[in-house]
Amino acid sequence: MITSIDTIIFSGFLVANIVLGLISSKGVKTIKEYAVGNGNFSTATIVATIVATWISGSYFFNYITESYKNGLYFIWIALIGDPLCLLLIGWYFAPRMGEFLGKLSIAEAMGSLYGKEVRIITAISGFIGSCGMIALQLKVSGIVFEYCFGINGQYSIIISCIIITFYSALGGIKSVTFTDIIQFITFSIIIPIVIYYILKNIESIELIKSTIYNNDSFNFKKVFNFSEQKSFYQLFIFIWMVLPSFNPAIFQRIAMAKNINQVTRSFVISGIICFILGLMMCFIGVAILAKSTETIHDYSIIKYIIDDNIIGLKGMVLVCITAMVMSTADSYINSTSVLVVHDFLKIIKPSIVKHELYFTKVTSIFVGFFSIILTLHTGSLLELVIYTSQFYLPIVTVPFILSILGFRSTKISVLLGMFSGLIFVLFLDYTKLINISPSIPGMLVNFVVLISSHYLLKQSGGWVGIKDKKVLIIIRTQRKEQLKKIIREFKEFNIIEVCKRNCPKGEGLISVLGLFVMIVTFSSVNNLSIKFHNQYSYLLDILYPLTLCTSSALISYPLWLQQWKDSRFIAVIWNFIMFSVLICFNFLIVLISNFAEIQLIVFMINIVVIVSLIRWKWALFNIVLGVSLTAILYNHYYVNLDLLGNNTLTSQFKIVYLMLLTASSLVLFLKPKQQYQELTEENNLFLSSKVEDQKHELSRLHQLKNEFLRNLEHEAHTPITGITSMGQVLWENYDKFSEKQRRKATQEIAKSSERLNSLVNNLIDLSKLENLNYKLNKTKVNLTDLVYERIEICQKLYIEEKDKENLNFDLKIEDKLTALCDEYYIARTIDNIVINAIQYCKKGTIAITLKSTKNHTVEFSVGDEGIGIPKEELLDIFDPFTVSSKTKTPAGGRGIGLTLCKKVITAHVGTITASSKNKGSLFRVILPQ
Repeated sequence: MITSIDTIIFSGFLVANIVLGLISSKGVKTIKEYAVGNGNFSTATIVATIVATWISGSYFFNYITESYKNGLYFIWIALIGDPLCLLLIGWYFAPRMGEFLGKLSIAEAMGSLYGKEVRIITAISGFIGSCGMIALQLKVSGIVFEYCFGINGQYSIIISCIIITFYSALGGIKSVTFTDIIQFITFSIIIPIVIYYILKNIESIELIKSTIYNNDSFNFKKVFNFSEQKSFYQLFIFIWMVLPSFNPAIFQRIAMAKNINQVTRSFVISGIICFILGLMMCFIGVAILAKSTETIHDYSIIKYIIDDNIIGLKGMVLVCITAMVMSTADSYINSTSVLVVHDFLKIIKPSIVKHELYFTKVTSIFVGFFSIILTLHTGSLLELVIYTSQFYLPIVTVPFILSILGFRSTKISVLLGMFSGLIFVLFLDYTKLINISPSIPGMLVNFVVLISSHYLLKQSGGWVGIKDKKVLIIIRTQRKEQLKKIIREFKEFNIIEVCKRNCPKGEGLISVLGLFVMIVTFSSVNNLSIKFHNQYSYLLDILYPLTLCTSSALISYPLWLQQWKDSRFIAVIWNFIMFSVLICFNFLIVLISNFAEIQLIVFMINIVVIVSLIRWKWALFNIVLGVSLTAILYNHYYVNLDLLGNNTLTSQFKIVYLMLLTASSLVLFLKPKQQYQELTEENNLFLSSKVEDQKHELSRLHQLKNEFLRNLEHEAHTPITGITSMGQVLWENYDKFSEKQRRKATQEIAKSSERLNSLVNNLIDLSKLENLNYKLNKTKVNLTDLVYERIEICQKLYIEEKDKENLNFDLKIEDKLTALCDEYYIARTIDNIVINAIQYCKKGTIAITLKSTKNHTVEFSVGDEGIGIPKEELLDIFDPFTVSSKTKTPAGGRGIGLTLCKKVITAHVGTITASSKNKGSLFRVILPQ
């Protein structure tokens, strides 16, 4: 039964989480802050919340129970699969996900690509899958509570649900992230303690070795013989583990990052940490297999972890598992509540937007209690994990991964793929045709249907590439440079130069370091007990005088000959003394003294001094090499430190915790270096981005200049040629031409002159309006008469005789409409819009409307049935010298008229917009009266 100490430990943990979670929730006022925060999370924070979300309570139980039951069959897929998934997200997918940063949810990201229907389906799918994951955590907490407190499983599930939903509902992502950090630290500390006590209760380490050698589940040939059903089944689970699902909680961790670089670093680091923690959990499962003498049921595994004779251990294990449960459950509750409100209710009922944050908090509670229903599902925890994923992976993951990779299709193909994947999964669930998870086959069906329907139905899109390649190009460039740097440093490695870079500067400092070496050496040796002195006298009598001599050499450095000082001799001497005396010799004294406190303190002081003086990478290399080499030699020649029994187990763990203590000291010095590195990397990314932007802008301006020259040559050359050639022909043949021929020739000259005049005026007017001090000549203008007048002129000058029968004008112009405007510039605007419609609509109807609207404005619109404008080009169509890809020719196009229209209407405090469907385009102008 649980003791009062265990109760205090567990209760204190719960209270601390709730209080700190609520404190950190202050200031959340918008749905964005609730969902992804304000973008100021550090890399360490995001790493902590990724690991805490990934390492769930079910993860802990799965790793231990499956390692116990299936041995190497499970261990290899677990230790490779999950870390590789995180590394794939960070290293490969993250650099291609720039367009999704800042999105509140995976459903919003999918909706931005394929519309509201896909967004709603993604929200529903994410809701079911996430509730399944939450249910798993609640089920684990029920098992733990029932065993430790004797509380009925369902009651304990409800208690856990209330606690978790309480702070995650009120605080949002800030509370979730802050408590995730606490929970991550908690289980990272307790898991090694659990291993320590399990090993302490095992008679001999040889028992674990014997178990591995003699158990068929660790037979290498059988495990990797995929012709066997069990190995083949595990292979499918491995594929399921490796494939990034981008579930709502994991996508949320991507969306809350500052930039892509931070996402990449966070997931790569998380993958490494998850490998280490997974290795520890698998080791626990193997140790329990060696320890137990009877078959253990999945949910009874916890009693083999906890030793009732050790006060407080049960409470710590309970806290460890609960930390994993809470850190995962609160993340999924938060992300799922955002899905329900932001991506489902908001779409079907837009009025909810006014109270979106309030409804999201309420929905968090609903999500938590809905998950309780799913806890009734029977089966092992691993089966439950796989079961819940089949409502998400075959529906959402496939189209989203394809989108990241640069494949875009239409809503029709994506919906066909989603429904096909779901139906196939349900079919396999019902018929039980295969003995593997239906998620992978469902994903394959989704992929095949999506791709085939895209090409068979001739949908737009295809492998168009990622939207913004700038960040990807920068990251690729940085990686290439880093690889080149590593290769170059490896080829050019010079131990003497490394020693020089890691040698203290200054005569006084080197002398002081010599004094420091002498003091620590003297303190270490002379604080050894007489017993150890006598036992290792043959060793100390040789090494102790040598270390004193080397320290004396450093103290006397100011007296050295100048040529010695100018040589590399001092750099080599210092690094040798640092390695051999401060690390190896002092750690040897620690081993000889059986880890006496004073020797440990002296050694730790040495480590702190070393890290503060030289580069941290070189310090870490020397410390790890020195400690390992000393321990191996001492173990080989003097004392066997292998885990042969309980007596030597303590020494082994002292070494481990000494290394942990060393690492913690390194953190003190690495933290500011890491912050500097992050700042430097962000600055480098920013500078690289700015350089790329400048290159892009220079390239764009160069293209713009060339486009302008082509436009000018084409637009000016055509009317000038018409004027000169027709004028020359008329001059030479005036008397020979009939009256009709003369009139036609002069008409052509007039048309060409008007076109040339239009081009020149557009250029002049555009130049004038670029001047911020230019003032419009506003008067009260009769727009009705002006529109009729300009349409008539445009028809005469720009419609060819052959096109008159095929082109119709539908005029809906209100009478006596007036506005305060510059008549000249508004006339130029009308001309350009109408001419644009005539040029690109040779057949069909041009609808021109002029009407008064609300708020004392006038609307002028021109719609045609021409070739239209691609959707992605609509925003750029008003840029200078920009021509639609449908109308661009090698000779160039106008590219000036619409820019002038935009300038004119903006100067009149009006708006101009362009829209287009598959055919035709519509330009709408709103002017204040």
